Amino acid sequence: MLRGAGFTFWEAYWHMKQSDFQSDKLKSLIQELFCQHPQYIEWQGVEYPTKSIVIFEGTPDEEAVVVSVERLGNQLLDDMGNWSTREAQEIDEQIYYYLDENTFNLPDQDISEFLESEA
Repeated sequence: MLRGAGFTFWEAYWHMKQSDFQSDKLKSLIQELFCQHPQYIEWQGVEYPTKSIVIFEGTPDEEAVVVSVERLGNQLLDDMGNWSTREAQEIDEQIYYYLDENTFNLPDQDISEFLESEA
């Protein structure tokens, strides 16, 4: 219903907050409607979320890229800022950008706009 009504994530979120009707449950529902479920990369026994995001959609520069969270990027490096292993390098080379947790959990369109502004 929310998507069919043409609401964006932020409009739906605002209406949810204004109603204060089970907002905790509604927030996860709204995220489910507007955000993709992450895939996971396992590194040293810990799973880190990733998403595939399309940037510059509809332009000659359109590209699907993979993003993850900063904590994965930090774990792949040693104390000197180099890859800790060859496997760490292979994982790092798959990731286009490491996002903070808050940005990673934004709607995909917002992540795309953020990445485009950083390019």
